Amino acid sequence: MSPKSGTDIKLRWTISRRYDSSIIITDSNMTIGRTLRIAFLGMSVLSAAFMMVLAYSRSRAALEEEIRQNLRAHAEEIMQQIDTMLFERLQNVGSWSQLDVMQDVRIGDVDKRLSQFLSELKTAYGGVYRELLCSDTTGLVVAASSPGLIGQHWPAGDNWLQVRLPQGTVKVAEPRFDATPDAASMELSATLTNVFDQHPLGTVLAVFNWGEVIHLLDITAVGGTDDAQLAVLLDGEGRVIAASRALRDRRILLSKVLA
Repeated sequence: MSPKSGTDIKLRWTISRRYDSSIIITDSNMTIGRTLRIAFLGMSVLSAAFMMVLAYSRSRAALEEEIRQNLRAHAEEIMQQIDTMLFERLQNVGSWSQLDVMQDVRIGDVDKRLSQFLSELKTAYGGVYRELLCSDTTGLVVAASSPGLIGQHWPAGDNWLQVRLPQGTVKVAEPRFDATPDAASMELSATLTNVFDQHPLGTVLAVFNWGEVIHLLDITAVGGTDDAQLAVLLDGEGRVIAASRALRDRRILLSKVLA
């Protein structure tokens, strides 16, 4: 009984050791598996975060490009409207300089036929022109849409631009700005030629309401989705010749602060 009992004890102890050892091995396997799972999960999270950052960057870049394209297209549309507006004014002055009624400057518009014509033109264009007038070679106004200007000398504006048209050359003076946008103006003029000797007869001059352009920029800025949207028009030298209200309040007209 005693040897058998010792064998039983030894066998059980061996099994117990093996069982305990098995537990230790099993615990090691569980630790490695959990580590692998955590590592895989971490890599998955990092990959997902990277993909989210990449997707955000790409979507942001695409959104910025779309905004740039929309602003560019809108600016081109507004510029086309301004170009059309100014070209029509140039065409007006060029065409008027060729009319037979302009020859009345030669006789001082004694019957006021030319003045009546200019007054009707101003009314027909409904505020587009502030004044329409004709002067002789000395600058003396001989006919005008406003009778009070007749007999006065009209100070010629600076020769800012010259535009050649089939009807002749039209001179453009730089815009003038007064206290309010509604008082802004731009002078366009063309030389009148005596049909008998082709000598200069005088000048036909139109005072264009430059406030029309400023008003267009105001509408553009207010119509934007961004409260800070601004609109500005620059000349070839980078000077501000028209701007929306927020920029006008900074007194930057005719300056090069945005060049």
